[in-house]
Amino acid sequence: QSAPVPTRAAPPAQRFETVEDAIVRARAADGWGRDGVAAVADALNLPADDPARQSVEALQTSLAQAGALEQAAALPFVVGCEPDPRSVEKVKEAYERRKATPMAGEVGARSAAETVARSEARKIAKIARCLLREPDGASRLLATGAVPSGVRGLGKLRNAPELQLATAAVNAMEKKAAERLVRAAVDGPSVHREEFLRHTPFQTELARTAFKTGKGKQALKELRSKGYCVLNDAVSHEDCDAIHNFYTRPKPPTDLPIELGLQSVRALSPSLFRNYKELQPDPETQMALRAAIQAVVGCAHELEQRAPELRDGLALPAYTSIRSQRPEQIVAREPLWRDDDPADDTELVAFVFANPRDWDDDLDGGTLIIRDDHDVAHYLPATGGSVVLVLARCRDVEFKAPKKRHSVVLRCRYDRRRADVDVEDEDSESDEEAGSAESRAASLAAKLRARATAGGESGGTWGPNGFEPDGRAVDPSQVGFTGDEREVDLV
Repeated sequence: QSAPVPTRAAPPAQRFETVEDAIVRARAADGWGRDGVAAVADALNLPADDPARQSVEALQTSLAQAGALEQAAALPFVVGCEPDPRSVEKVKEAYERRKATPMAGEVGARSAAETVARSEARKIAKIARCLLREPDGASRLLATGAVPSGVRGLGKLRNAPELQLATAAVNAMEKKAAERLVRAAVDGPSVHREEFLRHTPFQTELARTAFKTGKGKQALKELRSKGYCVLNDAVSHEDCDAIHNFYTRPKPPTDLPIELGLQSVRALSPSLFRNYKELQPDPETQMALRAAIQAVVGCAHELEQRAPELRDGLALPAYTSIRSQRPEQIVAREPLWRDDDPADDTELVAFVFANPRDWDDDLDGGTLIIRDDHDVAHYLPATGGSVVLVLARCRDVEFKAPKKRHSVVLRCRYDRRRADVDVEDEDSESDEEAGSAESRAASLAAKLRARATAGGESGGTWGPNGFEPDGRAVDPSQVGFTGDEREVDLV
């Protein structure tokens, strides 16, 4: 009899009252298991040459033969649908065979690969589907604790019967297994991105204006209920025109440093635009790019300040990316968050459209499509100056091809701030100014109190009407300022 399969712990209890909050659900989504077949086999003390170590399907068969049917059904969740090398070869062969066919192209080849991948994915879902046919099969599968609560598409089934929830989870698992097979066969192995320096979100005037009272409340309401929100006029039309004109000639996707948005950076040196190489933007475009970055990274600060679910929970990477989508150019659909990649900490993604003010959704296209929990598509126009914030862990997006003119989009991810990763505060000038203002306020408070108590005057307290004596003598040398008295922004 084999030992039980180790499963991932259930997500932590939600700290907020409503389960309808999409932000809360995204924060609780840890994705799929990442232990891998080898780790599970080691935990089961299987011999190094045991055939069950070869793939998910082989280990499932071994568990089922040992009588651990629930663990066999839950295994794909535990290992995150780890691709079987033999299945990867089948998918790759189908992709290459179809791509060699005249007129098939990339889209046809990928479609052929997806068909074979779905067929292979059904094999690892077979035991789970057999279990669900039994009267108590759904409760037995969910009792393993291996089914993740934050799987995309399951938000609508939080209060559904166990059979409906378990069936939807198995469907999602099968779909995830097919996606991973296609990525492994067509795109190659997952490349863990380099850990860049991360920064704390900082306040910017553009973002503060975009989040002003009415618009900010509505944006947060939509983010909590829909998993995305739109902020219009976050970047000026003049800046959008400058960026769009700069991209009239085709340019490759480019990474821009977050430093562009820092208030401590007074002069825009050529080194900040080194990724453009010889295609350096003119001064007007440089300032426009800076404004776009200030708007998008400042939104992270506003979210932290206004949404308790995200308080001190976001970090900014060192770079944002900008690209120009040419007319009729199809952009491959990519997930905002790779839940099978332990190095991916993305929490939200912000998109800024830098298109002209006369951009027409019907004539120019470039629409952003977001699918919700019910798989309903929401079409957002690529309006110049608008910022779209999307919860990366529970929403998928894709871009429709522009029709007449190119569409310019700046993308910035907001990472989840982890306790084991140092986050640098690069807004040093703002901190220094705040510190000096606080020091000045402390000195002023001490002088005022000393003046009020000079010549043996009685002590007292400071209130809305100024100094109020209470008859006690105060020693001016002992007067201090702790910061508790500061009720307003001193900067």
